[in-house]
Amino acid sequence: MFSTMVSEDVLNRVSGNAIRLYVYLGHRGVNETGECWITIETMARYFKKSKRTVSYWLSELENVGLIKRIQFNLDESAHTFLRPYGSKHFRPMDSALNTGDVGLDEIGSNDSEQR
Repeated sequence: MFSTMVSEDVLNRVSGNAIRLYVYLGHRGVNETGECWITIETMARYFKKSKRTVSYWLSELENVGLIKRIQFNLDESAHTFLRPYGSKHFRPMDSALNTGDVGLDEIGSNDSEQR
C-alpha cells in the first residue's frame, strides 16, 4: 500500500507529524478524488498546534509530492488533494477540478498561484 513512498524515500524526507497530518487528511477527504477542504485552523485545533506549525507540515507534504494545495478563491480555504497511496503520479481529478484530462502535477506549477 505504501510501497511507492518507501521506494522513493519519501518517509525519510518528512517529519512524523507531517505523516500524521497526511493520514488525517486522508481520513477527512473524499475517497474518490482525494480532495479535502479543511481549514488550517481546524487542523491546528485537532492537533493542538499553531496554524504556523500546521502550515509547515503542509509544506513538507507538498514539497515531497504527497499533496497538492490549490486556492480557487481568495476568500475560501484551499483545497488539498492527496496523492493516492502507492501511486507514482497524481491521478486526474476531472470531476473535482472540472478541468478535463489534467493531472494534479500539471496544475498550479507556480507556487504563488496556489496560495
